[in-house]
Amino acid sequence: MKICQLCAVDFTLKKFLLPLVDGQTNAGHHVISVCSKGEYTDQMRSEGYEIYSLNVTRSMNLLSHARSIWKLYHYFRKQQFDVVHVHTPVAALVGRIAAKLARVPCIVYTAHGFYFHEDMPWAKRVFHESLEKFAGMFTDLLFTQSAEDAQSAVKLRILDEQRIFPIGNGVDLKKFILPDSQKMFVRDQLGIPDSAFVIGMIGRQVEEKGIVEFLQAARSIHNKYHWVHFLLIGGRLDSDHSQAVDLLVSDAMASIGDNLHVLGMRDDVPQLLAVMDVFVLPS
Repeated sequence: MKICQLCAVDFTLKKFLLPLVDGQTNAGHHVISVCSKGEYTDQMRSEGYEIYSLNVTRSMNLLSHARSIWKLYHYFRKQQFDVVHVHTPVAALVGRIAAKLARVPCIVYTAHGFYFHEDMPWAKRVFHESLEKFAGMFTDLLFTQSAEDAQSAVKLRILDEQRIFPIGNGVDLKKFILPDSQKMFVRDQLGIPDSAFVIGMIGRQVEEKGIVEFLQAARSIHNKYHWVHFLLIGGRLDSDHSQAVDLLVSDAMASIGDNLHVLGMRDDVPQLLAVMDVFVLPS
């Protein structure tokens, strides 16, 4: 089959979707990935991945979305894909509309986590639920990473239950089995004493990932237990909208000092997890 994997930014393709692309390619399918051009695009192309760059704006700009739909429609018509598989909220919405207009035979949506949640203001939640139900009109199959999202999709009637599948995530456990010597090496690199207790989180530095709550907890713990160190791992995409987080991080660094390690984007996540005593997921 000829398959399109569509997401908004090349970060998603690099960090989440390449194993899927590899699996489909190894099975004999022709896979073309579509996303906005970013810092990882040229590297992935040099590694042999076929990528078509098309700007997908991660905002509420309706004119930009209409432009993306129009460009995707023409690209899908030209390429004659058998399957268009969409990821991430904005790209998933515009991509499914364009694919339906282009009469793509099979349109698949993987929800890596619905944007709406139970703590949203009522009107905002209803709006985003309505968008998902609207986009469901252009969807043949819905995959969800969590069983809870699959249940929500059934309850909201986004799609017929027979076409909704919770698929989970795959993890290569071998990557996370590390010798103690490697753990100590990473601690030495970060300047963390052997006796320190380490708490860390990994995620983009935006409010919805829970960084505000993490830093509040870190400051509270530091006031009582000065031997605890904190790892804050992750960066921010150019399209992220959370500049206020920078001030929060600066304030936390001033309060916690050298016990707060703000590491930015990293490729050695297994090693960093290995030095933690507690991993926190406040998203």
